[in-house]
Amino acid sequence: MKNFVLQVGCILLATFSHGAQADPSYPGQPITLLVPFSVGGDTDMFARNLTRHIGKYLPGSSFVVENRPGASGSVAAHSVSRAKPDGYTLLLGRLATNVIQPAGDARTPYRWNDFTALGILEFDPLICVVDPASPHKDPRELMAAVRARPGSLKYGTAGPGTLNNFAVQYWLSLSGLKPEAAEAVHFNGSPEMLKALQERQIQFFCGVAAAVMPQIKSGAVHPLFTTASGRLPELPQIRTASEVGLRDMGRMITWSAVMGPPGLPPQVVVKWKEALAGLAQDPEWIKETERMGGQPAILAIKEPAKFIQDQHLLYERLLSTLALRK
Repeated sequence: MKNFVLQVGCILLATFSHGAQADPSYPGQPITLLVPFSVGGDTDMFARNLTRHIGKYLPGSSFVVENRPGASGSVAAHSVSRAKPDGYTLLLGRLATNVIQPAGDARTPYRWNDFTALGILEFDPLICVVDPASPHKDPRELMAAVRARPGSLKYGTAGPGTLNNFAVQYWLSLSGLKPEAAEAVHFNGSPEMLKALQERQIQFFCGVAAAVMPQIKSGAVHPLFTTASGRLPELPQIRTASEVGLRDMGRMITWSAVMGPPGLPPQVVVKWKEALAGLAQDPEWIKETERMGGQPAILAIKEPAKFIQDQHLLYERLLSTLALRK
């Protein structure tokens, strides 16, 4: 906690001190952005949307996007937590990787505050889906089938510490069912889960809107509900969790963040704060984020470190309630 307080102090000093000046030599070489999940998934899409547009506001920058999946995203996150604090190795942070995984598994080799939080990019609701051929087109019908045949229905996740696993566990709990009432099958990301659903290896999953919206639009999957606070502009026909009687499922919403190792120089932090402030107003980035089902959040979250701390406290409570810690 001491290191966390010092880190936040450095960020606030760099952001608000009139004397803080961005280092004119940064970035003087390509920046590696580690993505904790596989190519083509929602996290990968948000990372590439960032690197396509941030260069307008971070002069001289170029990026190498490196997908490094594994252990529910902790392989990439651990690498960044130990990286040289020079601003050239960053992480596309996610709720699952940076909050749920360390909170739920004591074996995770980093803690939620072992990073410099540069900015929250967007909020991303989930959409829970089934195969179009499924007889369960309503969430209540699906839970009734789970109750009738405990352990026989399978759902997909991107790993034990990911939000789509946590969301189904929470859904089961809200429905009065035990965690083992449905069987979790873990994959490397949303593309594999979608394929497994279509091949009927699994019966349902809750995926980030960015990953499943194209398949919903094409009719390849059938939506049950979304955890968004309101109807999605791109898919207004999908009911919200509140509308299907699962109001508390609205908590199940993820986000993306730009994260660096601890101890980033204040000058680098200033550069990124300025760049993200510009990106927040970029119409192309906003349009693409919303097209993927995300809600731009840079301007909404003024203190990213405080936001992540609050998320940590929330999921600590939820994990204790569901007894999902390892």
